[in-house]
Amino acid sequence: GTLMEQPFYSSLRTQQQLGYIVFAGNKAEEGTRAVVLTVQSSIANADYLAERMFEFIEGFDTTLQAMSDEQFSSYVQGVVDQKLEKDKKLSSETLRHWGEIVEGEYKYDRDEREAAALKQLTRDKVIQTYRSVIKTGGEFRRPLTSLLYSQTDPKFKERITAPIKEGSVLIPDGREFVMSQPKVPRVKGNPPIPLDIERIGGLV
Repeated sequence: GTLMEQPFYSSLRTQQQLGYIVFAGNKAEEGTRAVVLTVQSSIANADYLAERMFEFIEGFDTTLQAMSDEQFSSYVQGVVDQKLEKDKKLSSETLRHWGEIVEGEYKYDRDEREAAALKQLTRDKVIQTYRSVIKTGGEFRRPLTSLLYSQTDPKFKERITAPIKEGSVLIPDGREFVMSQPKVPRVKGNPPIPLDIERIGGLV
């Protein structure tokens, strides 16, 4: 997701000028990671924006292939440096550690682990993953498209009642859909051993 951030913004915001909010990134929730693409526009409807976004996804494969090893290494090093950057505020460190506790994974050195894994990453591996997970036809591709229409649009009713595209599935109730899906097993870590305060004579 972060690799797509600048090209996505450049294409849809700077070149095509489709929206004033354009974002590409990634999110992790309940042990599952996803690439997130967002565009909010006052000049184009949601259907058109979705078409341009999927068009970008198809074309980004070419961008990855054209990227030199030096460019890729430079980008990876930038992400590694970001991962290893020290927290500037105690609150940032606290929230990061608290997130590990809430998720029950207790990987307080997660940034260091991810930085080490990034150093082993290759451009070919990224392309392989992109084609199998993100690009159309990928074996593990599972796109979820959320389209929001303005009620001030003269064609509002026409758009929300239009038949869905072939191969798509309409989700009438998002909450019900989520509850009906099989749950991804969450990876649990080993919690720290509680201190025996009485045995060690209290906290210093």
